Parts: sequence; structure tokens; C-alpha cells
Amino acid sequence: MWAVVIRIFFYQQQVEWLYYVSFAVVGVGLLIYSKTEKSPNLSQEPENGIPNPQYQLVHEQASIDV
Repeated sequence: MWAVVIRIFFYQQQVEWLYYVSFAVVGVGLLIYSKTEKSPNLSQEPENGIPNPQYQLVHEQASIDV
């Protein structure tokens, strides 16, 4: 983005119209990504007390925490 800004204002060169389209598409994509709901059910300790193997600590972290 900064390269295009420098190209326009310092070198007085034009950019292709597709740059503006792609910039708008990226902006819309970022808005959609930020507005989507995140799953809040990714806790490390489930309610039944059985740890999920996906979230178990690696050996170095387990020895530090104990």
C-alpha cells in the first residue's frame, strides 16, 4: 500500500484501476473476518473434568507449572 502511495504522490504515476478494486476486496474481507462470530467453547478444561488431548501441555510447560 505504501509503495502505491509513494508512486502516486512522489512520482506522479498512475496505478491500474484493478489496484483500487483489490484494495476494496481486501477491506471487505477484513470486515467480514472481524465481524464473524468466534466459537467461545474452546476452553482448556471441560466441565466433566476430563482434559481434551488437543489442549494438553507439552513436557516443558508441564514441568514448569508443577
